[in-house]
Amino acid sequence: MLSMMGQTAGSRIVRKFRLRTTLLIPFVLQIVTAVGVVGYLSFRNGEQAIRDLANQLLEEKGNHIEQRILAYFDQPQAIVQMTHATLQSGSLNLENFEDLHRYFWQVITQEKLGDYLYLGTSQGEFVGVERRDDGQTELRIRTLDQAFERRTYLLDDQGNLEKLIGNANYDPRDRPWYKAGEKLQKPGWSPVFASFSRQNNSLEISPIQPIFDQTGQVLAVISMNLQLVRITDFLQSLTISEHGQSFIIERSGDLIASSVLPEPFILSGTGEERQIQRLAAIAAPNLPLTPLNNYNLP
Repeated sequence: MLSMMGQTAGSRIVRKFRLRTTLLIPFVLQIVTAVGVVGYLSFRNGEQAIRDLANQLLEEKGNHIEQRILAYFDQPQAIVQMTHATLQSGSLNLENFEDLHRYFWQVITQEKLGDYLYLGTSQGEFVGVERRDDGQTELRIRTLDQAFERRTYLLDDQGNLEKLIGNANYDPRDRPWYKAGEKLQKPGWSPVFASFSRQNNSLEISPIQPIFDQTGQVLAVISMNLQLVRITDFLQSLTISEHGQSFIIERSGDLIASSVLPEPFILSGTGEERQIQRLAAIAAPNLPLTPLNNYNLP
């Protein structure tokens, strides 16, 4: 009798336990599932928020780079256009190289207006004024009576000739900036080229403005050098991230500037034998394949 009562009580306890378990497990599973889903969604949302913030910061940095580069290119182009307008107005005489020398000197000595303003004619004449890195200015000039020789004079602080410091065989009509003016027949930009005055140790690009005679033939080309190293200096001054870098690639795939490379080219030889070889971005050391920001040169 007692045994039967014990078995009956035990069966009730087991059934009660099983019933509780059966009722509780679905609720527990729902809670665990809900918490898991909420946790997963929170993680993904947090991950997406971090990704969005990173992309926003990269975009802001890219826009900053683009604005600075646009400003760097816009200013010399405006100077070339202003010089052209002055010539067209008659205030400056294309055949008066002394006036051109003075005008160019006044422009170049205004800081931040450019380093080298010059003009070449269809007859092979040339006049240009350059401000050197040490702040001194030089006049480079070639007239018809100088054959193929271009002379370089050091100028004093008033723009007057101080002394002859060099000469070189030079014809402006052979230079990339002059050829670009003849080819485009309108304002534009030269291709990137090696600097003649810096003995092929620098890459440059130039805004160009052709001047036409009454028959529509190119009479002269005004231009101004921009050193690409200035863009490199700017990129290297940026703080992106611990492992971040920025660089600019030309449409051809050649490197224009990089925040991790001091020069986007390789030099070989010395003196007049020096050669400059541009770097393809894909072959440049320590350069990722995906840039921070692509900026197409004008």
